[in-house]
Amino acid sequence: MVGRTALALLLLVGSRPVLSAQYAAIDGYSAAANARYENDPAFIGGDSLSGLGRSINTSFGSWGSLVSPNVFLSANHWSPAVGHSLTFFASNDPLGPSVTRTVIASRQLGNSDIQVGVLDFSLPSEYQPFPFFNTAIASLNEFESSALVDGEVFMVKRDSDASFLLENVAVGKNITEHWMAPNTISGIDQPLLIAVDDPSGSSFHTPYEAIVQLFDSGAPLLLEINGEKTIIGLNWYRLENLPITWRKGKPTSLNASGFSFVGDQATGIQAAIDGFSIDATAGYVTWMAQAFAGNDDWSETGPAIDFDLDGLNNFTEYAFAMDPQDPTSVSPISSVSVEIASEQYGALQVVLRDDPHLLYSIMKNADLSVGSFIDLSYSGGTWSTADPARVVIHDQVDNADGTWSLTLRTAHPLVSGQPSFLVLQVVSVPQ
Repeated sequence: MVGRTALALLLLVGSRPVLSAQYAAIDGYSAAANARYENDPAFIGGDSLSGLGRSINTSFGSWGSLVSPNVFLSANHWSPAVGHSLTFFASNDPLGPSVTRTVIASRQLGNSDIQVGVLDFSLPSEYQPFPFFNTAIASLNEFESSALVDGEVFMVKRDSDASFLLENVAVGKNITEHWMAPNTISGIDQPLLIAVDDPSGSSFHTPYEAIVQLFDSGAPLLLEINGEKTIIGLNWYRLENLPITWRKGKPTSLNASGFSFVGDQATGIQAAIDGFSIDATAGYVTWMAQAFAGNDDWSETGPAIDFDLDGLNNFTEYAFAMDPQDPTSVSPISSVSVEIASEQYGALQVVLRDDPHLLYSIMKNADLSVGSFIDLSYSGGTWSTADPARVVIHDQVDNADGTWSLTLRTAHPLVSGQPSFLVLQVVSVPQ
């Protein structure tokens, strides 16, 4: 096992790094081969990095790699914080389409250096999430019989010393040749994958061989498995003067890269993906922490989950002010009639949240088979309807807890023998 004194944690150093002309620390570096946004056909990363995001809310930038349309992985010690943004490019062309999303939730997985985060809105289908290695490894023997041993990996890194650049992305290569049992370092306890920085000319050297540098932490380590670039780890450590004992003919001490291994946290990653398989809002995340106080298991508290098994997911219970832990709680929506000048109007009494990223809409029709929804909007302390000629907000009361009691009625009186239906729905919208 590597002694703890041989480890040097990246990115927790406050001073500016010493830079060289080849900052990316990729042997044989060329812009065409290694810089993603040169948009050159010789780029070794190919065209499958649309799920790679960069945040420039902090100096030198941080990373996020999609594992679902709205869930990403990063390093616990250097990740985009809640409220920060991540920008994704659909291709290697920096002038091509890109999408920016806001982080609304983030949490450490177990006691690892892996952070899982949630974006405010799913990315379009042209931005492809990465598959991730989902098998735990408990020993060096298991590693040596896995698909990871001696795998030629793609290392994602910063391309230059320039800060606040979304396009500051390079890719090098190395070989994952060792697994190190968990060490408790800086409060983190997790296995590492190791890739050694062999000198040029060594029989172990790999073309475009790379080593992690400052501010690379959280970028993905990718291995092609079944033809897909798969996240097997995240940049975590730079190991100085690493004692080499597992390869004959290897120099006794070299520098190396250490990566947090994602396989041991696959259950937590999948829980985040499943829990947030529908989009939520920042307001939902705040409510979630209150409604499920003491429970941070997203497989139970996520918006897509029906925690109390009443047929309604947690997001619906949030949107309509219900109790997600009480299957007997009912939606505060009721059908009533409103009398105006001796005429009867069909109406719904509802409780809605003034979350600006919830879009409520209502449909009025005669048989539920056809019709279009009319948006309701909240702004400046009041609610309005997009089509008052069809649906009117009869009254509205601020409940002083982030919810409002509204009565929504038809614009025209009921006619005997002619049914009239009002249907309410809600979705989240990008922030």
